[in-house]
Amino acid sequence: TDLHSLSLRALPIIGILFVIAIISKLVSGWGCQKKVASRLGVGIGMIPRGEVGLIFATIGLSGGIISAELYGILVIVIMATTLVTPPVLRPVLLAQGKKEV
Repeated sequence: TDLHSLSLRALPIIGILFVIAIISKLVSGWGCQKKVASRLGVGIGMIPRGEVGLIFATIGLSGGIISAELYGILVIVIMATTLVTPPVLRPVLLAQGKKEV
């Protein structure tokens, strides 16, 4: 994927998808029957789970279902959610009393 081919109009789409990805994963954490801090930890821990989305995006690109631009957008969102998780998850786990993270 040539990320240089993405236009500036892709930035708002990337931002919206990034926020939706994070919020949806945080909401999923509320499904576990634990304390609020544990629910938050589960939700944050779910944020980088984009590998399945990447597989489907690759299939969609190779099948001509999605454009190269949309594929690039999805790759950026998946990479961003993967990179943002560790620095956000660490303080949450430490606040829960985890000795090492």
